[in-house]
Amino acid sequence: MNSSSMLKALEMEALRAVRAMGSGFAWPTVLTLLLLYVAGGLSLAGAIYGYIPLWLTFLVNCYVAFGSYTPLHEALHGNVGSKSLGWVNRVTGVLASWLFLHNYSLQRQTHLSHHTNLNDPDKDADHWVAGKSWWSVSLRCLTIVLSHYAIGYRISEGRIIVAAVVENLVPVVALSILGWFVGWKIAILGALLPAIIGSALLGFFFDYLVHT
Repeated sequence: MNSSSMLKALEMEALRAVRAMGSGFAWPTVLTLLLLYVAGGLSLAGAIYGYIPLWLTFLVNCYVAFGSYTPLHEALHGNVGSKSLGWVNRVTGVLASWLFLHNYSLQRQTHLSHHTNLNDPDKDADHWVAGKSWWSVSLRCLTIVLSHYAIGYRISEGRIIVAAVVENLVPVVALSILGWFVGWKIAILGALLPAIIGSALLGFFFDYLVHT
């Protein structure tokens, strides 16, 4: 057995040992997701009805978008529900991805490809943040989701792309309804920009800093 095969075997053994310690249902992860939805919903309602200023809604929902990647990441790796509760992973992942206007199906493909092809610019969507100056890193972090779409569509099967498009329709429609009936100022500052800033923070703290 070569060193690569030995390392892979050790990784699988460690993964089995960790999963054996689990309960089969990661309720703290699901609770985290529910709390994020409550926080995001209340902050938007507060701005709509004038109970809180829009800038506070913006800050709260930036954190909501940023925090949503915790349950999404666990869902991507199948850590929320056991094999008998596999559907829990998809539901958790889809709901979490909506908080920063993304989708679960495509993100799963790009994230697993990231682990398999670390720092390969053609297969690792997170490599996009590797700029050569502070301003290029900042711009790349702000557009990190576009990298996931570009690579995700290229490496995914047709059925996964269809699922991703369908999943994306929900936040797009919700944002459009919010803008049309409540106001585009609230829709943009309370939902759209927080999603962009939240994903940019994820790109900076978990892609750029970690891998640099």
